[in-house]
Amino acid sequence: MSIGKLVGSVVERVKSTVDAAVEKVKSVEADKVVAQTRPDGFEANADRSMPKLKPVLGPAVKQIEASMRPLRQEFALKEADRLMKEGKYAEARKALDAVKDQGAETMNPWRHFKNESVHSAPGSTKETIFKNPAELEEAPSATVARKLSQLDQAEKMSKALGRTVDPTNVNDVKAYFDAISKPGKGPDGKPRPAASTAELRGEFATYVNTFYQHTGGLNWPDDVRPADRANPAKLNELLNGSPPHPRDVSGRAALDCEGHSYLAAAVFGGNPRFDVTFAGGGSHLSAVVFEKGRFDEGFTVNTLHEPVVNELRVPTADQLRRLYGPNVEAAQSAIAQFRHGKARPGEPEQYVGKADAWGRDLGKVNGVVKKETAAP
Repeated sequence: MSIGKLVGSVVERVKSTVDAAVEKVKSVEADKVVAQTRPDGFEANADRSMPKLKPVLGPAVKQIEASMRPLRQEFALKEADRLMKEGKYAEARKALDAVKDQGAETMNPWRHFKNESVHSAPGSTKETIFKNPAELEEAPSATVARKLSQLDQAEKMSKALGRTVDPTNVNDVKAYFDAISKPGKGPDGKPRPAASTAELRGEFATYVNTFYQHTGGLNWPDDVRPADRANPAKLNELLNGSPPHPRDVSGRAALDCEGHSYLAAAVFGGNPRFDVTFAGGGSHLSAVVFEKGRFDEGFTVNTLHEPVVNELRVPTADQLRRLYGPNVEAAQSAIAQFRHGKARPGEPEQYVGKADAWGRDLGKVNGVVKKETAAP
């Protein structure tokens, strides 16, 4: 639902509430209050009539305030989002002051999306599915707190790059992680070491949790090859172009297991420090970001895990060397497969391959992991 439609809906509810209140006011002959010409008589009559009017107008006012609460929140969040993308972080935080405390009544931040069509290929219908909408309900303060976290993340990224960063733009996000993954200068101008694997995992986890929501399912456009969805520019176009990608009122984008994997590949792919491997089977896709040429340093991105961005948890290097010898890519593939999880009954065998080789048909992916491969 657009802001225009939301305003129309609220106005209709307010009009209905006011009309009902007016009818009740008429029943207590409120017109007598304004019929007096002398000030003292007017005041005396008003004093006698107000006790009768308060029980009538009080609930109406409360209902109007409740109807306006989601609208006020959305206006404040949209204003904060606009200011964030302009690099005006202090002003953005100030814009949220008025809606920090809106009571304990929960609201669904995804209230405008109910399995609506998204990214439809020509002639077909694609839908985003929210499996349990009730589980997405949260206190208004939680929604505002998330927007404040987004502002913190955006400001941190902007300071690192020395320019205003749009944290919803995949190209900007890649530029940020490329920058902190190698030595450079900090915001204070002093030398800064490259972030460790653990630090990068933590930073990416914070980013993913702040700007994305795992949904029950998201069908991607048939006219964009799966391998291209891992390209930063193309993924950015899919998430920020037309038709609009579903986002909640705080600005989080809906992503399924594929989307999380594409995001990991778009951000860390092409970085000379990393290899990104996909693992898939049937209806699930996951990714592992490895330090290049190693199988014991990296992290997983898998929506079946909690948290989604997780530590690698691999066997000892000696165990893997006994299984795969000097073949690092085979070891990476095996780890990606078994961290991915077992295929569900009736689903095809799992395959793994480099993210840039990923195809629509899993059987065409490079680097098939055979059934007899020993689990780490």
